[in-house]
Amino acid sequence: GGAGGSGGAGGMDGGERPVITSVEWEPGDDCVRGVASDYTVTVTAEDPDSDEEDLIYDGSVAGCNGELDDMVSTIVCPNAFPYNGTAVVEDGDGNPSAPVNFTVEICQSGSQTP
Repeated sequence: GGAGGSGGAGGMDGGERPVITSVEWEPGDDCVRGVASDYTVTVTAEDPDSDEEDLIYDGSVAGCNGELDDMVSTIVCPNAFPYNGTAVVEDGDGNPSAPVNFTVEICQSGSQTP
């Protein structure tokens, strides 16, 4: 993380920041409370001045293994309690989206829209 605010980087092309429109998660069919299992996390973003393939996905879910490093990522959670996550998308010009926070509930599908 870093400090927000004005002052930007000199020479940056500017351009528009990507916007995360939703974060969705889905547990695997074998999900059981207290037993680690896979979750598929999908981060949907738009950027009017970048191609979709130029977007860089980043994020994680505390207490779970795996990174949110693509539009669709797989993480493994122990299913002991809800897990807080954050997703950010950056365009090829280095403009980051606003972070989107979400909570993965035990063995439940869900979605978060900013």
